[in-house]
Amino acid sequence: DGLRIDAANNNYGALPGNNTTFMNTDICCAAVNRGVSGQGMFVPANITGVKIIHSKIHGNGTAGAGVGNTGGHGFYWQGSNGLIDSSEVYGNGGLGIQMYCNVGADLCTGGMSGNIIRNSYFHDNGVFGGLSTTAILIYSQPGASSNLIHHNIVSNNRGRGISIRANGGAPAIVYNNTVYGNNSAGFSLNNGSGHIVKNNIFYKNGIVALAGTYDDGVGG
Repeated sequence: DGLRIDAANNNYGALPGNNTTFMNTDICCAAVNRGVSGQGMFVPANITGVKIIHSKIHGNGTAGAGVGNTGGHGFYWQGSNGLIDSSEVYGNGGLGIQMYCNVGADLCTGGMSGNIIRNSYFHDNGVFGGLSTTAILIYSQPGASSNLIHHNIVSNNRGRGISIRANGGAPAIVYNNTVYGNNSAGFSLNNGSGHIVKNNIFYKNGIVALAGTYDDGVGG
């Protein structure tokens, strides 16, 4: 509780274990070192039950050699049954959160399940990215249960607001989010069926407000 992590000399701000809770934590400034993009937090595929509550994840993947034009993410999340609640994710080089799993060409079948992102504020991410970045990007992997995204504010990100990419898992559930002022689509969906997207507000986003079957080109 109350921890501040300045990861300026590290690839990752935090590498949590099972059932770790971060409360009132500030994670900043993970850099790009040895060709690895700095991530505020990396949650590996075998980790479950990580919780981030009333915390700030910011300024990661924005400094160091080899940044290129994508940068690192606030979160790179491969685990299951996690929670991001009442937190602020902002100013990261790439995505606010990328929930994606590909370990040695293994799509982590059955993993990346049951995560919840709620009551949080994602803004001004994509510092080094273009329109291909996203504040919240969720993949649905084979055998996974639904991930929930609800009651968030997603604004002023350089690329898209929320993107869902179905890859054989359960449908995503996205509701009661306010998504505005992003430079690209407020919401994009790439394949799959049965997704629940309801009671969201998409307002003054760029290029297109909503994108249907849309290949965002992100996958790493």
